[in-house]
Amino acid sequence: MITVFFNEDGYLVTGESVEAARRCSPATTTKGDRIFQNIHHAYKVLYLALCEVRDMESMEDVMIHNDSRIIDEINGLTEPLDETCGEWLQTLKRDVIPTIRSVVFFRKKPTTHVNSTVSSAHERMLAKLDTRTREEIVARETKAREDHARSRRKRLVDRLRLSWFGEKTDG
Repeated sequence: MITVFFNEDGYLVTGESVEAARRCSPATTTKGDRIFQNIHHAYKVLYLALCEVRDMESMEDVMIHNDSRIIDEINGLTEPLDETCGEWLQTLKRDVIPTIRSVVFFRKKPTTHVNSTVSSAHERMLAKLDTRTREEIVARETKAREDHARSRRKRLVDRLRLSWFGEKTDG
């Protein structure tokens, strides 16, 4: 049996010859405020976890654990909280869950158990970056984006110049 634990921080997929953990940070504004509600982000994390299970093409049964209202909504015990939750629920039930080749169960577990399981898996499986390495990666990515934007602007100007003036370069 494949077991999946998920919360707002990420998910853990473990089972027969399978072990994967992913961290999923919520989308934020430049000021650090969350763009989406917590439950919508949790639906996205569940979607990513189910897609990973689907892509494994395993015939093992799948047990999904969480502590939130999402489990009740998927099991049909409560109505979706809002329109966005309804859309997520429809996407999961129509597009993702039917493509998993085995039986999928959704069960509630206590919050402390889910959070401790996901966080311990993240500690064990995901590498920690020190501050200096993280700053180097950010600087490298920033430089690559600036170079890409500069070359794109140059290509656009060259293409405009070519279409406007043709092959003449002397003015």
